[in-house]
Amino acid sequence: MNTEEKSDFFIQQLHHILLNDWDPIGISKNKDMNDEYDAYIGDLLDFLAEENASKAQIIEFFLYIEVETMGLKPNNHRATLVTDKVWQAFEDFLNE
Repeated sequence: MNTEEKSDFFIQQLHHILLNDWDPIGISKNKDMNDEYDAYIGDLLDFLAEENASKAQIIEFFLYIEVETMGLKPNNHRATLVTDKVWQAFEDFLNE
């Protein structure tokens, strides 16, 4: 797999994680809204591109979106589980 294919695959993984594992507003089954969380992928990539990126930053990012953007109660458990999946996908991306 070349670099572009690797990057595309990683972005698709992030899309999948956000839609199927995070999904704080429960839209994963609505095909018309499959791209609802894609706007957050760029922010995740920015966090991950930083040399001192941390899981804590990403957890806080998810919680911020849930509370400030969506008006929901923060779900620390979900944010942590999703961050672990994002982090694992990132490590896999770097090591392939």
